[in-house]
Amino acid sequence: MLNKNHNNHAHLLLIIVLVILLTLVSTATLAAQDSPDEPNEPLKVYTSYAEPFVIVEPERLSGFSIDLWKEIALRTELEYEWVVVDNFTDILDNVESGEADVGMSVLVITAEREEVMDFSIPFFVSGLRVMSIKDPIRPFSNIFSAIFSLDVLKLLIVFFGLIMVAANVIWFFERQTNDNHFPKGYLAGIWEAIWWAAVTVTTVGYGDKVPLGKVGRVLALFWMVTGLFLVANLTAGVTAHITVMELQGHEKRLQDMARSTVVTIADTAAEEFLIQRGIKYITAENLEEAHQMLKDDRAAGVVLNAPLLTYYAQQHGNDDLEVMGETFEEQYTAIALPQNSPYREIINQALLTIFEDGTFDEIYLKWFGEEVEW
Repeated sequence: MLNKNHNNHAHLLLIIVLVILLTLVSTATLAAQDSPDEPNEPLKVYTSYAEPFVIVEPERLSGFSIDLWKEIALRTELEYEWVVVDNFTDILDNVESGEADVGMSVLVITAEREEVMDFSIPFFVSGLRVMSIKDPIRPFSNIFSAIFSLDVLKLLIVFFGLIMVAANVIWFFERQTNDNHFPKGYLAGIWEAIWWAAVTVTTVGYGDKVPLGKVGRVLALFWMVTGLFLVANLTAGVTAHITVMELQGHEKRLQDMARSTVVTIADTAAEEFLIQRGIKYITAENLEEAHQMLKDDRAAGVVLNAPLLTYYAQQHGNDDLEVMGETFEEQYTAIALPQNSPYREIINQALLTIFEDGTFDEIYLKWFGEEVEW
């Protein structure tokens, strides 16, 4: 009887222990599903050179994307180490294989990439633009063309017509009492009056010809004020015509490029765009190589992410490059992660707080010199 009770107690104790163990295992499993495990090693954050997003210097990384990730890591208390690779392809390949825990550069979300990896919420919205070698002749030809355009000629006719009216009026009132500056003879007097009217309307006068009579001085004041509007309208007319010609020139060159060969960086969203549109292109490893291809006439233009082109043209163009046209093919840049990454949610939460508290605006202003417009 004692043995039987002892066995029952032993069985009961065993059942209780098993229930406790199962409960502990279930609780641990649920906790693991709710939040990522603490990594045994620092996260491997893969990146590559892409000014101004990533700038690689000896023993130092800087740039917009670098500062943004540092802020994310600070808020999530994630330990990490940088792994610098040669290009975007290396980043994406390592994220897809799981070798990289995070891909941080200027990686654009595409349908093809989304099939093999995950992305955070977008942190940058931009698009594509075209960079080409400047035409050193066009600005001078545009100015020459503007001067002799029909619209500007009409403005010039009105401008010189008003100068003649002002010259005749000032000569009529000044010829009797101011013979030294405005001679009584019409031909001699009107020439001096035209000179006075022209220099007064454009430079507020040299002081070599001045009206002395009360009526003449009142007319001079009126002419000076009128001249401000005349010169402003003439300048605006010439500028507007030159701007239109610039836009037409850009449009024509963009159309010419569509029939020529352009260059882009391999394995970028820009390359996917060119493939989809059937545009003939060649690839370069980086923008320095693409720039050289433009110089060698191997390509008519570079098609790539707009901020990359703008920054490169400003920093490395030596005034021989221009970024043409408007931004097209809107793109969304995000952080790349392996599929089903346990860090996606906490990274997204950190990004949202960075957007909301103004930290993102500060980082953007630091690297792009302007406020966020999107």
